[in-house]
Amino acid sequence: MFVSLWLITRQVRQALRRGDPDTAQKLLAPFVQHGYRKATAVLPEVARGFRLRAERHLRNDDPEAAWKDLLAAESLNTPLPELDHLRTTLVKLGVAECRAALIAGHPLRVIEAHARLRQRLAFHPDFAWLE
Repeated sequence: MFVSLWLITRQVRQALRRGDPDTAQKLLAPFVQHGYRKATAVLPEVARGFRLRAERHLRNDDPEAAWKDLLAAESLNTPLPELDHLRTTLVKLGVAECRAALIAGHPLRVIEAHARLRQRLAFHPDFAWLE
């Protein structure tokens, strides 16, 4: 069955308006894989959708879901400076979590939080003293 890229792009934008970047990414994936430039041009919009949802998760005190959306946005390989800002915010939040656990006397929580940050390829100058 032949599906037009124009129709898919329209469905992608509707999904983004609904706040569903996962569906938008799934719709675009086959066209991006085959190298359609117009499909690749829509990827920054999908990345912005993931970023907006991540910021919503962050406002609702759900940093794990925010990290998931940030990593999904970064996997699209779109150079958005907003993603760097969001990553910095999430790393600072993770370091604050480590400090709070350390002050509370829970070294295992510090190790777990630090490992999660390292797994997400996060960097912060305070990592040296945390280790």
